[in-house]
Amino acid sequence: MTQTIVVFGAAGNVGRAVARHLRRSSPDTPLILGGRSAAPLEELAAELTASSTGAAVSVRVADAADQAAFRSCVRGAGLAIMAASSSAHVEGVIDALIEEGCDYLDVQIGAKKLERLRALHPRLEAAGRRALTEAGYSPGLPAVLARAALAPLEQPTRVHVVAGAFFDGTALVASLSTGDELVGALGELGLDVYVDGAWRRASMLSDGMTVDLGPPLGVRKCGPSHQEELKELPALVPSLREVRHCSSAFNWVTMGIAFPAAIVGMAVAPGLLRRPLGKLMRWSFRFTRPPYYATMLARAWGTLDGRPAESVVQVGHEDSYEITAIPAVAVARQWAAGRILPLGTSLAGIVVDPGTFIDDCQLLGATVSRRLDAPAPE
Repeated sequence: MTQTIVVFGAAGNVGRAVARHLRRSSPDTPLILGGRSAAPLEELAAELTASSTGAAVSVRVADAADQAAFRSCVRGAGLAIMAASSSAHVEGVIDALIEEGCDYLDVQIGAKKLERLRALHPRLEAAGRRALTEAGYSPGLPAVLARAALAPLEQPTRVHVVAGAFFDGTALVASLSTGDELVGALGELGLDVYVDGAWRRASMLSDGMTVDLGPPLGVRKCGPSHQEELKELPALVPSLREVRHCSSAFNWVTMGIAFPAAIVGMAVAPGLLRRPLGKLMRWSFRFTRPPYYATMLARAWGTLDGRPAESVVQVGHEDSYEITAIPAVAVARQWAAGRILPLGTSLAGIVVDPGTFIDDCQLLGATVSRRLDAPAPE
């Protein structure tokens, strides 16, 4: 990497992890640490500068809501990695990036944010700019791992993606200034499953599964969940007849009370209930117990040399912020290498090369396993 990269929201836990990985893996890449508070950014800049010799690490203070200030923040950069909760200002952010000739990458969730970025696709494409969205743990990893698991199979017919996310709730409560974005994203969810070549609404009762996630999580019951990026797979792999995504996360209070309350509350009165539901969500995280670990597993079925075969790819990490930062940096590495060609708005998990991405995740410290089971020729 040689083009300057802005890490916006670098004072936050994910932003700090992104900046550290960029510095360690590509010390010759100039970094700009952006955000609203100078002191923690300057502290991180001093840490990164002292950690290794390399390109300059500078600090620029800005708020994503202030378009002029944000333009000054990204001036001279080739890529802005958005690690802050800036979805509400995405149009202004994109306007500023187009004006400054800078590409966009985010780790944020939310169907409305994605819809707004897709609406900006023509402008981005005409300007020769890229907006790579949903490049973190979830969304982000599901599509990449599914594509990696499908790749070695000749006639893949099914792919299941399963997330297991069990984080230290006390750390999450301390670091989240608001649960608004998560609650808002839950309110936008649609639970879909692709079966017999068609999408349908998933059933919480019949479409769950029990999955062995391996150590340290072991066997877990997983409920159906939604990732928009997986809806791209049937078009990419026409032989697919089934695509499922399930997850097991946090604890029974979060999954059984806070999540359902958020989904219902945001459907009924989003303006009134967003803040109290966010408080409920943060409170519920504290009930999660060890082992703390996050993993994503993709299992695909098909044929190889005319025989039934199964392909499994899994990525995990014990740190909740690392498992979000590492995929984002893996995407940024492909961007810097010129391997991401489409202009306009793209789902990161669909446009990256999955093999290179997984190799980079391992290089950056994630635990990676790959397995291909096929009967030996007779």
